[in-house]
Amino acid sequence: MPTRDEIARLVKDALVNLYDPVRLQSHELTQILALPRLDGTTDSETLRRYLRERIDLLRPPRTVPQNTRAWLGHQVLLLHYVRCLSLDEVCHDLNISQATFYRRQREATEALSSIVWDELNSGPRPAAALATAEPEHTRQRAIALASRMPAQSVIMTALMEGVAQTIARLAKGEGVALNMAVAEDLPDIWADEAMVRQALLALLSECVCRADGDRVVLEAGYKRNEVVVRIRMPGSSSRALTEIAGSQTYRTGIELLRVYRGRVSIAHKANLPSVCIGLSARQPQSVLIVDDDQETVNLYTRYLDRADYVVESANTADAAGVALARSVPDLVLLDVLLPRRDGWTVLNTLRSTPTTARVPVIVCSVIEQPELAISLGADRVLNKPISEQDLLVTVRQVVSEPLGRASSQA
Repeated sequence: MPTRDEIARLVKDALVNLYDPVRLQSHELTQILALPRLDGTTDSETLRRYLRERIDLLRPPRTVPQNTRAWLGHQVLLLHYVRCLSLDEVCHDLNISQATFYRRQREATEALSSIVWDELNSGPRPAAALATAEPEHTRQRAIALASRMPAQSVIMTALMEGVAQTIARLAKGEGVALNMAVAEDLPDIWADEAMVRQALLALLSECVCRADGDRVVLEAGYKRNEVVVRIRMPGSSSRALTEIAGSQTYRTGIELLRVYRGRVSIAHKANLPSVCIGLSARQPQSVLIVDDDQETVNLYTRYLDRADYVVESANTADAAGVALARSVPDLVLLDVLLPRRDGWTVLNTLRSTPTTARVPVIVCSVIEQPELAISLGADRVLNKPISEQDLLVTVRQVVSEPLGRASSQA
């Protein structure tokens, strides 16, 4: 029988690895609690549900003011572990300091560990008590990750090797040989590396745990601007795929990949069922924002990040020159009112320099001089303040146009 301190340590570790299906599947807490599994679920899903429900038990009554210690402790666990917000994001959302975050986190984790300890010593829980709204939790987590984690270039060859290494222990424990065939020339994808890794681990762990045969084959290749990952299960029956498709872990993997427009499908071929994953290898378009108002830059950056553009900014004409010398963007958003050298000077320089002469430019300014802007070579003019819809519609129109600049005002 583990001690109270050991249970507390295991609860903390399980919270940190709440969305790691491989770690939870073989977690010591899973074995100690001996939680009853619902039909079609894995041990990792069962433990995840259990911990979420116990976090919900920490929610104070609605009559308790929401700025109290009890509410803050519950919210810290919910936002940080269930919804995967960073320390800074939680502090911002709850309007608390980092010191307060750590105090409430420690108190709430100790309270959660006490619940687990008490239940461990009071008998088993009925399986029906473990049912929770998993799809809603998954949806919330995917949305949170999509809005907060910036995309970057992900080296797929290295990622696939890391996934295979991580899953190897689980495969060995299940008596399944894991074979790997990855093309050497896989292109990078544009996504969040941790998110794609978790999605692949979720799908691969399901295939390993439910395979009827003695091996699983992990393949990756490149076709039509897409990295295609296949998880084949030679010798397994279609029943295994049916179980995989109905599992919460499989649906979690799909939700994570959809954040970056990935796709997942299942192939029911006789004696060779497989799960196919498609990840776009197209690199996003880049935008240079030239504006000396940081609040405006932050606002445009949020708009463009959500639409999968890569954003760089410069607050002076000189800084813009440095950025353009480093790399040529697909589009420039240009303010007219800049310190020392104004936006008209920047626009003239862009149009007179061979490497940037055909880069589209949208002038974004409070000054209403569309005729001047167009005559100097701007593609569009937007008057501040600019809504998210107006900005994104105009950006998409301009960057999708063929070479040769437009001559009309947006």
